[in-house]
Amino acid sequence: MKKYVRKKEEGVSPVIATILMVAITVVLAATLYLMLPKSGPGSSNPNVGLAPQISADGTTVTVTVSSVSGGTVPLGTLGAKVINKDGTVATVTITLHAADGTNTSYGSGASGTLTGGMYFTFAYNSNYDTFQLYNDKGVLGETKIQ
Repeated sequence: MKKYVRKKEEGVSPVIATILMVAITVVLAATLYLMLPKSGPGSSNPNVGLAPQISADGTTVTVTVSSVSGGTVPLGTLGAKVINKDGTVATVTITLHAADGTNTSYGSGASGTLTGGMYFTFAYNSNYDTFQLYNDKGVLGETKIQ
């Protein structure tokens, strides 16, 4: 006859184990919810096509809006920035012009929408790498400055 030796084993009680499992599941679900892109009505971001050009004398960059697709871009929600080659945001004054060349405001308080033919201008610097348009939903378009 075999004798079984029973060792005294201690573990986590079933109630605490259940609470831990539920807590882990909730944390994982919340993390996935925050990481996944939002989809549904009104959550898509328009795409803006951009065409950069450096002036012949090498002093000014002109970035023309070649297209706006997937919705409208209110100028009041629009932001623009230039990113340096090291990844930092450059301190530069960026001006938006209507297709006829007149200055147009963008950002907080501006009215109207972004349309093809509008263009941005700013002083050129050889450290500049990328021009980027964005709004509260994310990046609308970007282009390399060459």
